[in-house]
Amino acid sequence: MAYNPFAANLRVLKALKDISLVADGIALLKFALGEAFKFENGTLTVFGNSKLRERDGLIGMGGAYFHPKLSSASSAEEVFDAWEWTGNEVGESFRQMSVFLTSGFILKAVAGGGINLAVLAPIEVAVKFYKLSEFIDTNPKIMELKQFVKGNVKKWTQDQTLQWCKDVEDMARRLSNLNAELDFALFSLECGLPVRLSKSPDMYLGEGEVPVDIKNLSWNHLLPHYNYTRKVLEQAEKAFQKQHAKLVGHGIGIALIMLGLAKQRAPRSRIGHEEFCVALEDGLILANAEREPVLLFYHDPWTGDVQAKTETLEDLRRVFS
Repeated sequence: MAYNPFAANLRVLKALKDISLVADGIALLKFALGEAFKFENGTLTVFGNSKLRERDGLIGMGGAYFHPKLSSASSAEEVFDAWEWTGNEVGESFRQMSVFLTSGFILKAVAGGGINLAVLAPIEVAVKFYKLSEFIDTNPKIMELKQFVKGNVKKWTQDQTLQWCKDVEDMARRLSNLNAELDFALFSLECGLPVRLSKSPDMYLGEGEVPVDIKNLSWNHLLPHYNYTRKVLEQAEKAFQKQHAKLVGHGIGIALIMLGLAKQRAPRSRIGHEEFCVALEDGLILANAEREPVLLFYHDPWTGDVQAKTETLEDLRRVFS
């Protein structure tokens, strides 16, 4: 009998009850993919989910569970409250999107495409929306997400192929971008600045309502040099030219350290939002001087630490050349 790698992969995933990542004795995440599908008589059945479950103190769906801190939540209860609130605000399409996202996550894993954190993206967004709703009007971004999700869910529901399985990667990327926008708004509020959300640009900051647009490459795997840095510059240039931003915030993840623009923190060290506030103050001064500032930032949800650095677009071109 010929070796079937697909069937072999299914057997391995089914036999593995849990795949956990533990740091300092604390479980950060756990994959229990065996509960998310069954394979009988040549038929693969995938169980997509839109309802969160708690397992051993971790929260998730689709066989993927995460510590609440990884979604910037203070507790499991906050995650559940945020999920319900966001689902009610965005509507049924948000829950339908979650079914497609978890199904795509599972299909990719069982097909040998690896395991990623895509299924965490909507949970992060829900928590950030919930937190922001206590302080400012989130409706502009809620409506933007609602329109985007509804259009895609309608297309995927009508599609009789597996094209949607490829499209969910774009959905995860869009959610990751939104997560960066909500992060930036939350950090700005922590710095004591008024924030008004909008569609394009993404927000207005301060009493003078400086237009700010947020970009994000944290989901991109082109780390960390030519293609990646070129994309950072292209996205910043687009924000200044087409979104008419005066300040660009750019979530570039751990690449902020890899590119030499920030320093690796000592173990267990925590700076909080102070560095971001300094970078934001610098950015607003440069924005008022029409210098095209780009605030690069990286948020570690586990510690709450935010590394940030502001450079002008002109300086970034020299740094990345």
